Amino acid sequence: MSYQTPAKPAVLRKRVTRGLSTQHQAAVLAVNEIDGELWATNRYWVTRAARIAPLLAEYNLPADQPGLYAVDGKVSRTDNQVPELKATLMRVKEYDTPGTRVRIAGKDVYTTDSHGCLLDMYQLASGVHVGLLSEELAWLSQTDAPISDGCRYAWPVRLMFRMTEVGGGCNVSAAIIADVTRVITPHKYGTDPETREQTNIPEVTEPGEPILLAIVMATKYGES
Repeated sequence: MSYQTPAKPAVLRKRVTRGLSTQHQAAVLAVNEIDGELWATNRYWVTRAARIAPLLAEYNLPADQPGLYAVDGKVSRTDNQVPELKATLMRVKEYDTPGTRVRIAGKDVYTTDSHGCLLDMYQLASGVHVGLLSEELAWLSQTDAPISDGCRYAWPVRLMFRMTEVGGGCNVSAAIIADVTRVITPHKYGTDPETREQTNIPEVTEPGEPILLAIVMATKYGES
């Protein structure tokens, strides 16, 4: 998939607040380092800090260093200590439960949350159904992370889920993963100048290292 145009600050603000009112309480946005790379989180998702850079830049705030911000009608830095982002959140191998997009009669199934926002429905291998905010998932699934020369993204991205026991309950989160193809020999087509014979050398590729695009919390609906 081609590089995506960065979202406008107003759109990014909505992604941070999840479209909810901030009249009485601002949304929290934290930027910190995980394994040498800067990531951003609003407690519901984690994605590369570069993705929310246009929002911070609008208020002359940097996305290339740790920071804790309050997001409402504006974005302001707080004096609170920047929370550490757990590296375990980003370990793709811990997201070991596949999920399938729920469809009825060949059509995708959606539901809405308590605020009327549209959610994509998935069924996990365990039978549990979960929902992911449609607009948020589409944004987090954009293949705009850095990629090595000679590589390209495969499409579509895939989701793997993780279920965590918390206080007698169960939280579900999803890793949004982009597979990568490494080109060993590019496709060549032309005419040999010595023999005048047409040449058609097929492309040779191999799988590259998958790239983690984001982590996002899911809404759990129960078992079938």
